[in-house]
Amino acid sequence: MHCHRNFSHRNFRGGHLREELELWGKEEVDEELLEAFEDLRNKYVDNRDPKKVLMELAETNGWNPEDVELLERLSSDDFQKIFEETHGDQLSRMIKRLLSLGRHEKDTKIETSVTEALRKIVSKSPLRKRRVLSYGVTLDETVDVNPKS
Repeated sequence: MHCHRNFSHRNFRGGHLREELELWGKEEVDEELLEAFEDLRNKYVDNRDPKKVLMELAETNGWNPEDVELLERLSSDDFQKIFEETHGDQLSRMIKRLLSLGRHEKDTKIETSVTEALRKIVSKSPLRKRRVLSYGVTLDETVDVNPKS
């Protein structure tokens, strides 16, 4: 079972498995083997708590492909909920790390979901808008602030 997790959670999208096996000296890679690994990867469920993963990312300078895959599955509503449950420096670091991760990994889904979550938060009140902007986040000026929400 341990071996299953090690291989199934790896980020082998887009031919990465073939490339990794070729690095190990395998010039010809068995298609059935590739299919078996892809099947394992598709069946793997990452049960980590996304908020805990984000808190770890906020404290470190690194991330794993598994972290990116987990975060890619989060919606803007998921990010909004996590952001609204987090406070202070930890929230600031979390947001900055996520935006950096999205740009570094060229992962527009994470960056888009995070930005949309922040837009929802700042639209709730002028105070929330000031707080989010104080974290160094740049949002376009078209965000409407509705203090009644």
